[in-house]
Amino acid sequence: ALVVVRRVTRPLSGITQAMGAVAEGALDRDVPGTARGDEIGEAARALVVLRDGLREAATARAAREEERARVQEERTQMLREMAARVET
Repeated sequence: ALVVVRRVTRPLSGITQAMGAVAEGALDRDVPGTARGDEIGEAARALVVLRDGLREAATARAAREEERARVQEERTQMLREMAARVET
């Protein structure tokens, strides 16, 4: 029983905690067990792939939002300039 706890239960608990953190948006969380050569290691590596994909998606989403804000600001500025010309 002690061997099972040390070899299976603890590593699964670590991965479960990492999954919960990733699900809550902690995309910088380390995932334990990635160096293992068993199914627990496979699960840990799969979680790393998922975490990294979510991180890339979040970065891309932020870049799109920044671009959208920049375009909106340019439009606003252009409309202000046009209004100033009309008033002049």
